[in-house]
Amino acid sequence: MSLRGKQRGYTIAELMIVVAIIGLLVGLAFIFFRPGEDALALDRAAQKVAQDVRSVAQLALKAESHSCSFGAGGQTSAYGIFFDKEAKTSYELFADCDPRGVYESGTDVLVKILEIEERNIEISVVDPENGWVIFTPPDPAVIFKNGTPPIIITLSTTTSPIQTRNIVIGAKGVVEVQ
Repeated sequence: MSLRGKQRGYTIAELMIVVAIIGLLVGLAFIFFRPGEDALALDRAAQKVAQDVRSVAQLALKAESHSCSFGAGGQTSAYGIFFDKEAKTSYELFADCDPRGVYESGTDVLVKILEIEERNIEISVVDPENGWVIFTPPDPAVIFKNGTPPIIITLSTTTSPIQTRNIVIGAKGVVEVQ
């Protein structure tokens, strides 16, 4: 009686085919993982920018005062946020020391430079260009660069510029991520 008839197993060719299929599936999963990671980073960055805008409105709502050196000096409770398209990965939180409610970098006090912390994400479009919005207490009243809302900030990935998210700051200071 021969042992060959009772032995069962896989040939080396069958094992090599299975390993090749597994390798192919792992390779495809890795290729498709990267765009998903960028989309998630873009969503996180857009939500952070929106939250920063809401935080600026909260500062004004709380009437938290900030020292000004404009004119005779004094205090202000009006705060704003400035988006410079050229800055790409940062935007400015400022105290509005100008009584006219207009952002002027030499007059208004820079409170903080806020960064987009996600890598491969940048500000690609600001409409109107280099837009700002100021929140003044007690309501808070909302003042826009050109006097009319909205301000639209577009974030995009550096790896795929067609992947974008818009942050829209509307008439009453309502912030929406699209």
